[in-house]
Amino acid sequence: MLISDLNKVSGLIKNIGNDRDIDILLSTDSRMPEDKNTFIALKGERFDAYNFIEDAIKNGAKAIVLTHSKEREEEIKELYEKYKEICFFLVEDSLSFLQEAAKFRIVEWKNHGGFVFGLTGSNGKTTTKELLYSLAKSFLHDAVICTQGNLNNHIGVPLTIFSIKDEHKFAIVEMGTNHFGEIEVLCKIAQPDYGYITNIGHAHTEFLIDLNGVLTEKSALYRWINDHGKKFFLNLEDEKLATLDVTEKVVPVSKDNVYEFESEFIKESYNRWNVQSSCFVLENIFSLSLFHELKKLRLPENKRAQWINVDHSKIYLDAYNANPTSMRLAIREFAKQVPDTKNVIFIIGDMNELGDKTQEHHESIAELLNDLGIKNSIFIGRFANFYQNKFGGASETYINLEDFISNWPTVLNSYDYIFLKASRSLQLERLIDITM
Repeated sequence: MLISDLNKVSGLIKNIGNDRDIDILLSTDSRMPEDKNTFIALKGERFDAYNFIEDAIKNGAKAIVLTHSKEREEEIKELYEKYKEICFFLVEDSLSFLQEAAKFRIVEWKNHGGFVFGLTGSNGKTTTKELLYSLAKSFLHDAVICTQGNLNNHIGVPLTIFSIKDEHKFAIVEMGTNHFGEIEVLCKIAQPDYGYITNIGHAHTEFLIDLNGVLTEKSALYRWINDHGKKFFLNLEDEKLATLDVTEKVVPVSKDNVYEFESEFIKESYNRWNVQSSCFVLENIFSLSLFHELKKLRLPENKRAQWINVDHSKIYLDAYNANPTSMRLAIREFAKQVPDTKNVIFIIGDMNELGDKTQEHHESIAELLNDLGIKNSIFIGRFANFYQNKFGGASETYINLEDFISNWPTVLNSYDYIFLKASRSLQLERLIDITM
């Protein structure tokens, strides 16, 4: 997509300056990293990137997209007199324009033979994305691309789309949500041909209410594929997803039709399932066999489900995110890996965005620890006391990670196995950083 193609995007009011027939390299960062050439000035609750337009120009921007107003139009005309080589696109709303431009780009790319794989779910979607990417790269090589980092929302998905090059043929686009209607919006932007939902769990129920609400929101991808796409891969191992109709565009995925495989690197049952389902999906889309890739496949090192050896201790780190469903899975799988003779401690932090069920969900995790016979725990965060309310073993609570850090060396030297999991806000991986 060329900079001049922005003239074809819905929402443009006028441009000031000369168009350029060069490929768009888009950025929302006025520092214009990686030789980006087009700056889109977004406005949030606490910032207005309009104030950084001149910085973007000085850092290499050749085109500027901004929300129009009469006052700003006059200011931009003055700025144009100073920077004659810059083209300014004045639009109705810069965020909406970014999304429309991304849709224009993805349609253009798909018309030249590209396919989009849409991915969402309550747990495991980023790990599954990385597994899909690794497996696809084994046969597509540099023709596959996927969402980087956590660019999975209403801004991140458009930025992901603008990272797709003409030489790419398969794009794996992760879609996140915490409010009703967001997956539908992301589908309209990304236009997925294929789709998969990892599972339905107690995530973001502060806004999505309950599991039925999560299913309604996440299954917008299922509905999109049924209406506009080619194939939706339906995880029948998930109780909620299994209630969706198996239409002519739906390919069921279950333990009956995936490979069994041995791996010294992937032990947890939920991660093994992520591997199995990813392999099945790609084999179905591309009509090939990937069984030979499974033994050497490793999980991405992304703060999720990592086993780390520190001196005599084995640490399980899952510090990227946490909700009741993922917490339960992780605790159970960790407990399976620990010999009965070893000293074990669970260090558990807050699970966020659970609304009026916050206390109930935290207490239920403590009850699970009791059921598993766990004797020692440390609880960190705003909701630490909710865990402690129901936990029957020895425990300590800390209001934040800073309060706990000074005690970390003692804990590390006292236990053979250590479990670390919390929502992203607690940044439990810092414990590993200071250890290593």
